[in-house]
Amino acid sequence: MNKLYLEPTSMCNLNCRTCFRNSWIGEKQGIMSDEILQKVYMYLRSENNLQTVMLAGMGEPLLHKNITEIVREISSSGKKTELLTNATLLNKKLCTELLDAGLDILWVSCDEAHLKSAKSSDKILQNIDYFKNLK
Repeated sequence: MNKLYLEPTSMCNLNCRTCFRNSWIGEKQGIMSDEILQKVYMYLRSENNLQTVMLAGMGEPLLHKNITEIVREISSSGKKTELLTNATLLNKKLCTELLDAGLDILWVSCDEAHLKSAKSSDKILQNIDYFKNLK
């Protein structure tokens, strides 16, 4: 299977102890521009051997203001769309929007410390359950 890993942003809303981002020195963080995204969309439409696009990387993809549109563009190009998140930013509205846009698979990864916190754990699990039930 041919898969493209696309990093919509290198920014994250968490500061997990175990994240290798903590060892970065002088690394600038940012969000993928609309100009670059348009080039990616053109590539996706022309690349027939590509089967899947994974929205992941060093950052939290849900921080990108246009994440729903990104998923929609990828999906409309005929590619399977996956997204890796820490699930803290998911909510009912965003779950619905992502699924309506064509998200195929949601991957969740987070630091154990966030799961040990009752408040964080409950929110993350509720977000995942809501997504699962919609799917």
